[in-house]
Amino acid sequence: MRPCSVRNKILFPFLLLLFAPCPMLLAQSQAEYRVEMEFSKHTITAICVVEGQETKEDEQDTIILMTMVNEFGVKYFDVVYSGGKAKLLNAIKPLRRWYIRQTLQKDFSHILPSLINHLELKYSKGKRHYTFTPINQKP
Repeated sequence: MRPCSVRNKILFPFLLLLFAPCPMLLAQSQAEYRVEMEFSKHTITAICVVEGQETKEDEQDTIILMTMVNEFGVKYFDVVYSGGKAKLLNAIKPLRRWYIRQTLQKDFSHILPSLINHLELKYSKGKRHYTFTPINQKP
């Protein structure tokens, strides 16, 4: 049996639906980041895979998919950014509270459009701090 990478298992269903060949699509990019999220006294570290696709129309039509997994491959959540808003999907049980979902969705609505264009990103709002550092890829 051939092993599959965590990234392929997580993103494959999304890629089939959202990234099918279409003449309106311009550019597609993919990046992997080490993420550190700090909330008051709590810190979450993760590996993040971000895949974005821009269309010809405008920035509101940009579609970005993000998956966060811990270092052992356990998925925290998926985020789909489209139409200027982020939607949190498949969150683990401790993150399913409405105020946590709402906060993460608002924060990622600001983070994801900037993340595609930057190598490293730091975002802070109140007691919440996010740091995205690219993972060096070797051929």
